[in-house]
Amino acid sequence: MAEERPLFLVDIDRALEGLVIAQSQELGNFDSLIMHCVDLANALDGARMVELSNFATELSQQLKDHRPSNAQNEAESKSSKELVLLVHDLVEIVRAETESVSVLADENGENTHTPDLTHLESQKKEFWKQLLRFNKQSIAHSLSEVHASLSHAHAAVDSFKHRAISQSSVVDPIIDYPTQSDIINKRLDQTIQDLDAIFKPFLNPMTSASDGIATLDTALTIPVAATEINDMSSLDKSIATNFIDQNSQYSFNRRAALNRLQAVRMIAQKAKGWSRSESDHLLSDQQDDIVRVGQQSLKKRFEGLSDELLIDEVYADPDIAQTLVTCLSILPPCPSIFAVEQGSMIFVDLDAIVPTEDQVVAIGGLLASIAGSIEVMEQGIRMSCPSSLIRMPIVNMVRHHELYAIPAVQYLSSDRILESEKTVWDQLGSIEEPKIQLKLRVGNQLYELYAHEFIGMQTMNIHLEIPSSISKPAWLGGIALDGDSQAHYWVAIDRFTR
Repeated sequence: MAEERPLFLVDIDRALEGLVIAQSQELGNFDSLIMHCVDLANALDGARMVELSNFATELSQQLKDHRPSNAQNEAESKSSKELVLLVHDLVEIVRAETESVSVLADENGENTHTPDLTHLESQKKEFWKQLLRFNKQSIAHSLSEVHASLSHAHAAVDSFKHRAISQSSVVDPIIDYPTQSDIINKRLDQTIQDLDAIFKPFLNPMTSASDGIATLDTALTIPVAATEINDMSSLDKSIATNFIDQNSQYSFNRRAALNRLQAVRMIAQKAKGWSRSESDHLLSDQQDDIVRVGQQSLKKRFEGLSDELLIDEVYADPDIAQTLVTCLSILPPCPSIFAVEQGSMIFVDLDAIVPTEDQVVAIGGLLASIAGSIEVMEQGIRMSCPSSLIRMPIVNMVRHHELYAIPAVQYLSSDRILESEKTVWDQLGSIEEPKIQLKLRVGNQLYELYAHEFIGMQTMNIHLEIPSSISKPAWLGGIALDGDSQAHYWVAIDRFTR
């Protein structure tokens, strides 16, 4: 439904271009290959192409493990060359996948070329099969370390149990109370069982490596119940638990959060040039998960508003969800509601509905208040907005050496200005000799803004609390902070005036 190529596909295209350039260079330049492979994995993950993101992540890991060295033998050199060829295969697969996405998103039906999805799936299977060949040696080495660590754990536990038994206190011979050693033994035995359950697939030579990895991944991502947040029996946890259950359907996974931060610490210890991008991506994911805590499921909030709800995992802050419900209440009943969340941006499609002009204006004002927009189409309407106003995808631009942030969900396109007047006026004021023209849809209105430089898109934290005693322009919604804590003026046109 977008007029231009989606932003997430633009990010993927840029990562692919860098990967192709790095591949065309000398074989020894593995650092560039690794860096662009990590960037591609991050771009694919942001586009919710999880399978391809896993391909790129695994390939980057193999490139690290098989980086050429001065003492490299003939077999290792052959492996390095074969990995570079796999980079070319990955580029072809990603391009074919993004082409199929573009074809499915074509509204006008002008594109008659349909990609061969069967051939694409066979390419994926063959690529993963070839990639696993390079992973066998790494897995074998890792499993041997796990086996050795587990053996040391068993020995340490046995030693600890013997010491506990020798130090056990004397109990009443008449009543069979559990001794201190019994309690310790029971807890230690349970610990051993838990460790065996996690690592047993790795220690069994008949179990495939992929099954073992899947088992370990499952064990490390088991959600923790809300009642386990605090083990202090003196506190009544039922009130807090009930509040969370009633006001949010998203369960924050503490174990996954800890594992993600642990991965960042490991990267930081061996930080090199390309590691910064990888660790920053992990920390950004952690910030996104923190924002999800307390958000509400749109599927729950939209119940009873339509005969058919085509909504899966879509969450939003309570004020965002309430605004969308209000918009739906203004419109006449629609037979079906389709909603999807992509990179913290929510798109709600209402089919077979023709709103009046007054309804479009009213909904446009409401959506502008939450940095959203409404698009009227032939078969219905689309409402777009961020899932939260405290953290959202942002399009960045520069005017007179100052940074500006625009909600990405309102961004339509950008064009370079070949010849322009010396001074141009727009919603932000005057600008001298602009180079870029950006088109936005704010609510139901189209706007054009001018800039000297267009930077790109990234997810940023938004600070809305500007003291009322400070005078500010009507378009300034707050301050946006990027990953380097640089301040950007958050452009929120019509947020306060409609």
